[in-house]
Amino acid sequence: SRGEAFEFYGYFIICFYFSKIIGAILGDLLIGNKIALLIGGLLQTIGCLLLCFQDVTFFYLSMVFLVLGNGLFFSNIIVSNI
Repeated sequence: SRGEAFEFYGYFIICFYFSKIIGAILGDLLIGNKIALLIGGLLQTIGCLLLCFQDVTFFYLSMVFLVLGNGLFFSNIIVSNI
């Protein structure tokens, strides 16, 4: 329904922005910026590929991959010297 869609969108946006904080911490302290960029890009690619399947389970799974990839990729691309 429309209400469930707006609720999911709200949770998605909240997770989307807070993932950048977690991704920055992981990139700076644990795995390094360049590796975080690589993993984040791969996770976003997997998320986009999962959107090709027409099933609700794949949709939710793709959103998880896109949020995780966003957190690792966009928060570390600013400080990376590639």
